[in-house]
Amino acid sequence: MTMPNLCQFWDCTETTGRRNYFLCPNHYPGYQAGTIDKCPGCGSYKDAKFGVCFNCRRRSTAAPPVGSTDGATSRPQSPVQVAEPQADDPRQRYPAQYRTSDGHYVRSRAEAMIDDWLYNHHIAHAYERKLPVAEDAISDFYLPLGNVYIEFWGKEEDADYARRMREKREIYRRNGLRLISLTDAELYSLDDHMPRLLRDYGIGIV
Repeated sequence: MTMPNLCQFWDCTETTGRRNYFLCPNHYPGYQAGTIDKCPGCGSYKDAKFGVCFNCRRRSTAAPPVGSTDGATSRPQSPVQVAEPQADDPRQRYPAQYRTSDGHYVRSRAEAMIDDWLYNHHIAHAYERKLPVAEDAISDFYLPLGNVYIEFWGKEEDADYARRMREKREIYRRNGLRLISLTDAELYSLDDHMPRLLRDYGIGIV
């Protein structure tokens, strides 16, 4: 049985119904009517009345004061001001520039390989889904079927990266979230490893 894609509207968890669709039936009419367009910040779809999607707005900086000290009125501010890149935020340092087979834009070739593998095996997935935890943590991939998250750990030799990796793994463990961890060892032989790892969570390969 062919599994449809996950809707690419920024917070939607519905499936599109067909493999070659990118929005679910609830959101596609809005795209046709022009009330839904792409978020320039992350590439997901959003309400056109907003400059960026809520995830990007949440990371935006606060607007500066309306008036200046001499009583003059400042110029109107744009609806959204995106925050400056944070030194410790890999999402800001590495823009999503790799386009995958299903139209997602991801931040690395490794993530593109994983995304394409999931798409080619008809496994619905979302890219960079926020974890349901108190911390501001985002997964590499989320699979609605099985409620499973996927993380690719690619720079374990880097001390800062290794620290963040340990912290994030602890978040998954502490909150009882289902996690599949991938490294370079699995990346170049996904056909050998992924069916087994998915089977552990009750996800079969069609």
